[in-house]
Amino acid sequence: MGEADIVLTEGYKRGPAPKIEVSRRAISTELLCTVDELVAIASDQRFPLPVPQFDLDDAAGLANLLEERFLSGARRSAAGPA
Repeated sequence: MGEADIVLTEGYKRGPAPKIEVSRRAISTELLCTVDELVAIASDQRFPLPVPQFDLDDAAGLANLLEERFLSGARRSAAGPA
C-alpha cells in the first residue's frame, strides 16, 4: 500500500485496533465490541454508551469524526507550532 493518511478495514473484530461498529437492529440488539474499543457506532438503534453514534447513512458524520480524531493533530504538527 502506498502513502495514506488513514486506513479503514472491515473485520478484525478481535484485533487491537480502534473500531467503528456497524449494528443493525434486525440482526442484533447487542454490540460485539466493548466501549473501550469503540471510536463510534453506526446503527439504526441507539445504545446507552458514551461513544459517538451515527445513523447508518451518515458517512459524512463519521468521516468528520475520523478527521477530527485521527488527522487534525497530524496536520497541526506538520504545520509547526501555532
